[in-house]
Amino acid sequence: RHNRVAGPDFQWRYSTSQMVTGQWLFSDTRTPAEGSFASHGADLQWSHQTTHLELASRYKDAGDGFRADTGFVPQVGFREVFARGGWTVRPDGSVRNLRMFVTVTRQTDRSGALITRAVTPTAQMNVPWSGYLQFRLIEDRVRSQSQMFDRRQFGFLARFSPSPRVAEVQLDGTAGTNVDFTDSRPA
Repeated sequence: RHNRVAGPDFQWRYSTSQMVTGQWLFSDTRTPAEGSFASHGADLQWSHQTTHLELASRYKDAGDGFRADTGFVPQVGFREVFARGGWTVRPDGSVRNLRMFVTVTRQTDRSGALITRAVTPTAQMNVPWSGYLQFRLIEDRVRSQSQMFDRRQFGFLARFSPSPRVAEVQLDGTAGTNVDFTDSRPA
């Protein structure tokens, strides 16, 4: 039995506001139950960040036979593209940092069939009591077994550190339509 993983990674900061990072891994695995298989994993990211503007993109690719026993790899056999664009303002007053952005994600299996597609506009802000608020509208299409489902949810996160005695209070959740992935039906 073995799981061997090797490959290069890099980080290139080609200006004060732009960076590219990447990793390409190869894995070779042999198990008594599953036999031998080998594949690759790739992760390439680009980001541009200034005082107000943030742009980012990411490409992930994990072959069907990719394994990394010493790392957390919850899913293989997919390709994913991700893009985010956002704007940050720093007003005076109770809201000290307001960041608004949109994230778009598309993930497919190795044959090109859709696994998930999501568009998520988000607003997050720093507020008094060392507080942080985030509100997001989640519009996605997901696959469960062989069926596709549309979901529309409102997500929220509120986190405060009101005093030295109360280190943190947090409320996190989503509301809206969902999918029962066990039975492949709307929840």
